[in-house]
Amino acid sequence: MVRFTSVKTKTQWILDFAGGQYGICQPLWKWSEYAKCFVNPEQALRVCPFGATKALLGVLGELDGNPSLIYGLVGEVAKVMDKAVADGEKGMSFVVSSIVHEPDENRFNEQKSALLKALHVAARHCVQTHSFQDKIQAARAFDSRFPGRSFVTSETVKQQFSTRYAAMTEQPL
Repeated sequence: MVRFTSVKTKTQWILDFAGGQYGICQPLWKWSEYAKCFVNPEQALRVCPFGATKALLGVLGELDGNPSLIYGLVGEVAKVMDKAVADGEKGMSFVVSSIVHEPDENRFNEQKSALLKALHVAARHCVQTHSFQDKIQAARAFDSRFPGRSFVTSETVKQQFSTRYAAMTEQPL
């Protein structure tokens, strides 16, 4: 997820594209509402610099075995979705940077819907047109030949990133 602040209104927003797996189907929230509904107020949050997670996922996606599927394939789909956002902005269907401070609720909903549709179409097309079988077989073969190695390696990489990108800790609200 990505949390950001509107320059104009100073409102904090959150994009949570993975929340659907937990029943959180709305991807764009005001941070205060999201935190109230889904964040444990007694648990401190780790907040990393922008780009740290993308860099970590890129490194993890290059590892042999299961991480190449968990992080590598997701990264491929994310690149397709990035292009869909760029194309949508170029075609003026929406402008991501202006959605969060759009004062007109109808226009906000139109732009939000256009963004979500573009992401949905791009991800669906990517999944339908790419064959992932070779990567899946290679990951399975590696993990069969070297049980546990991809897990240990990915945990080591995560620890190195945690040290390199020291996260700030903050209370939710």
